[in-house]
Amino acid sequence: MDIATAAVKEESFFSAAIIDEKERIVDLEIADSEDSNEIKNDINKRLAIQGVMAYKINITQRNREVVKAESRWNQVFGHIFDDAFRKNGYEGFSIQQINYIKNQPVTIDIKTKISDDEIGARELGQKIEKEVEGVLKTEAVKKWIENDSYAIGIYDIDDRKIN
Repeated sequence: MDIATAAVKEESFFSAAIIDEKERIVDLEIADSEDSNEIKNDINKRLAIQGVMAYKINITQRNREVVKAESRWNQVFGHIFDDAFRKNGYEGFSIQQINYIKNQPVTIDIKTKISDDEIGARELGQKIEKEVEGVLKTEAVKKWIENDSYAIGIYDIDDRKIN
């Protein structure tokens, strides 16, 4: 794995994983500014120098800004889990994984175990939204949000919006 990371500029390297040791397959995630063929050749050249058989290298290329933004928002989601869900004893809640799109509001979709038929479901959805908003307004979280806009959706067990 060190060879893979050495072949890619630090700021362009996002992740690497050996998918199948027996079949010799490595998955790399790198910036879209890099030449993937050049990276593959460089890695296998370095392996050959060390007397190691070549690997099949699968490369996924991603926009560096998007990867950084997703990382920031993962920090935000961690705070939401700790400061809103765990503190208030909300069980079985999840935040749907985002696909960050530049210049679009980040969607914070929270899936609950609440049924829309339950008495007070809408009120609880609004209460959860306010608690999440409170977390998002803290200094610790604002630094991760930066200038991104966002929208909060609270959904019941059947994926119906309840806020």
